[in-house]
Amino acid sequence: MYNDLSHKDKNLITPECLLKHRFGKSFEKIVKKIPHHSIISFFDNSIDFIEKDFTVLDKINWFGHQSKLIIFSYLDLQISLVTLPMGPSLASMVLEELIYCGVVKVISIGFAGSINPLIKPHDIVIPTESFKDEGVANLYLPENSFVSSSNIAIEAIEKVLHRTKTLYHKGSAWSISTPYRESYGKITRFQKENVVCTDMESASLFAIAEYYKINFASIFSISDCIENGIWIPHFKDKKTRIMKKHLLQIALESLILI
Repeated sequence: MYNDLSHKDKNLITPECLLKHRFGKSFEKIVKKIPHHSIISFFDNSIDFIEKDFTVLDKINWFGHQSKLIIFSYLDLQISLVTLPMGPSLASMVLEELIYCGVVKVISIGFAGSINPLIKPHDIVIPTESFKDEGVANLYLPENSFVSSSNIAIEAIEKVLHRTKTLYHKGSAWSISTPYRESYGKITRFQKENVVCTDMESASLFAIAEYYKINFASIFSISDCIENGIWIPHFKDKKTRIMKKHLLQIALESLILI
C-alpha cells in the first residue's frame, strides 16, 4: 500500500489531498475501483482500441480532459488504462496517484527518438534505464545519474516478444523534458555511453516506481531519428498507427505475466 514520508519533511500535498479535492464525494468509490494492473499510454487513441475490442467497465476523467482513465477486462483480469499527453510532470503525478490507489504493476507505452543508427523508425525499444535530465526523477532518487526499470516487468515483456517472434532492442534511454535542448554535442556524448534513444518521461516514472517498490517498465516505438546530425521525423508514417496498437497489445499480454 502507498506510504509517504513520515518525518518532519513530510510532503504537504499528497495524492490523497488532490484526489479528494478532484473527485469530492466520489473519492472513496473511485479509489477502491482502480485495479492493481495499469497501462499508461502516451497515445491519444489507445482508449479507442480498447473500446473496440474489449468490454469497458468504467470511464473516468482522471485529470480533467488532459488524462482519461478506463477500466476494462482482459482474460479475466481487470486493468486500467490511462492516457496522457507527453511530458514528465503530469505523468509523474498520475503514476503516484495510481500507486496511492493500489496499483502495483504498470507498463507504459509511447514514442522515443533513436540516437543509434542501428535502431530504425518504428523499431521497438525496451529501456532498461534512463538518464535523469527531466527534472522529476531527482526529487525521488537524487543519488545516481541513471534510474533503472523493473527487471520483473522487462522479463514479462520479453517473454511476449519472444513468443510472438517480435524483434526489439534493449538499452539505456535519455529522458529530457523538452526536445528543444537536444544538441548534437549531447547526443554524441550519450552515443559514446551506449544510450540508444531519447524520451521525455521514463526517468521520472522509473524513479517513482523504484521509490514505491512497484513493478514498472516502458515500451517505445521509434518515432524519429538522428541521421548525420539531422533530425528526421516519422510521426506521420502509416506504420505509426499500427505500432500504437501493437505496443498496446504487447503491454496487455505482458501485464498478465508480471
